[in-house]
Amino acid sequence: MRSPPSILNAGASLLLFQILGLTIPLLTLPFVARALGVAEFGKVMLAQAIVFFGVLFLDAGFNTEAQRRIALAGNQAQRFCILFQNLVSRSLCALPIAALVVAFSFFFKDIPTSYVLVALLHIVGTLAFPQWWLIGNDLSLAMGLASVGGRLLAAALTLILVRTPDDGLVAVLAASSGTAWAGLLVAPALYKKWKPLGAVVTLYGWRAYFLAVRPTILSGFFSSATASIPSIFLGWVSGIAQVGLFTAADRLTRATAHLVGVVEQSMMGPLARAEKQSLDAGHALRKKLLGFLALAMALGCVAVALAAPEIVQLIYGDKFAPVAQLLRLLCVWLWLFSMRRAGLLFTWSSRGDLKAVARFQWFEAICVTVFSIVGTLWAHAVGLAVGLIAGEVVLILVLCFALRTEGKSI
Repeated sequence: MRSPPSILNAGASLLLFQILGLTIPLLTLPFVARALGVAEFGKVMLAQAIVFFGVLFLDAGFNTEAQRRIALAGNQAQRFCILFQNLVSRSLCALPIAALVVAFSFFFKDIPTSYVLVALLHIVGTLAFPQWWLIGNDLSLAMGLASVGGRLLAAALTLILVRTPDDGLVAVLAASSGTAWAGLLVAPALYKKWKPLGAVVTLYGWRAYFLAVRPTILSGFFSSATASIPSIFLGWVSGIAQVGLFTAADRLTRATAHLVGVVEQSMMGPLARAEKQSLDAGHALRKKLLGFLALAMALGCVAVALAAPEIVQLIYGDKFAPVAQLLRLLCVWLWLFSMRRAGLLFTWSSRGDLKAVARFQWFEAICVTVFSIVGTLWAHAVGLAVGLIAGEVVLILVLCFALRTEGKSI
């Protein structure tokens, strides 16, 4: 069993790659915002948020359990079987999900359908780049290099082609291509590892895999979809300008939440193996990992909140000055969200209790949606940020209560 320091070192190296990968699009974000203006920037962000529903459906309900299985697999052939089972299951869902996403976009008169169609490249990328599998196989270096390379190519397209408010469609294309590029870059390495095992790797287990993860497919989707629902509802109620302001802050905190989430998932495999050997060892490791995450996230969130006006001025300029207040509020949300997600991953998910995960995810979807709607109706973008914070407080309390009721603890 790997020791906590080795797990944290592996998590730190993975975090470094994730920071590099996410810093690249964040550096291009102010360039896009300034070139397009608040209204057109809001359209681009909203189109991506709509397509992100499809990405979440193909990721949220499938990959967490697959990564747990990878951690417990006995050999490389079994790991490749899990990869193909996951890929076949998600690919069969991809086409109808893409059609539903496009149909849903017709409810938004301000968003050109062409923006949504081009943004579907996100779905292609999430199928082509098996980040979860690379992490579970301790191939973080290959994953990190491909991820950074893909984002560099996408950033290059953005910097070269996006110049005026008329370049919104090009901005969508460039922003949506990063993961697809990463999939192309990592494909030769995957093929090289798979080729010697091709004779023993089968696809026939995908039905059993699909049935196993079925309880969390819809619940995982609706749970994760709460990342896009706030912006979409804000656009309905308050207009594109409010979406542009909120998204400017939300993109910064969501990017951080994503990279922290990747690190949290990388820790789930060692924790699952530790719990399989000894419940006491698993409990001790869980406490150490949660303590480390809580301290690191608190220090980072406080630093960003204190420097929020300077960060917003540097990145977005004077027109986005109201974003500073939103960024401070969302820093509070970021800490609560990261700790709540870690609590869920390190308990029910690492134990393979998918029914408990599904129940909580359904509650999460309802809770966050309700608080987002109430907050938006109350005070537009600021109210939405406050609503997200209130929702996370409720979710943390419910998670702790549910675990104690079962006789377990975080």
